[in-house]
Amino acid sequence: MPVGVSLEEMKHGRETLNELAVQAGRDPRSIQVVAFFAPPDPAALQAFEDAGADAALIALETAGEQEALAKLEEMAQTVLPSRGRGV
Repeated sequence: MPVGVSLEEMKHGRETLNELAVQAGRDPRSIQVVAFFAPPDPAALQAFEDAGADAALIALETAGEQEALAKLEEMAQTVLPSRGRGV
C-alpha cells in the first residue's frame, strides 16, 4: 500500500517484496500492491503498473452528488479505454 513514494521506490519495494515472498514459499503475485491517490491519467496509471502496482485507487474530490457523478463519468471516459476496458 504505497502512499507518497516515488515510482522508483515502488519498483524497488515490489522487487524486495517478491524476493521475500519467494523466500517464504509464497507466490509473489499473491500479494497485491495498490497505489493510493493516483491521478486519473492513463500514462500515470501505466507508470504505476510498470513499477509493480497491481491496482491504483483514484481520489475523487467533489462537493456534491451531481458533481461526483460527472467527474466519475469523465474519469471513466479518460481511463477505461486506455486500460483495454470499455466504458
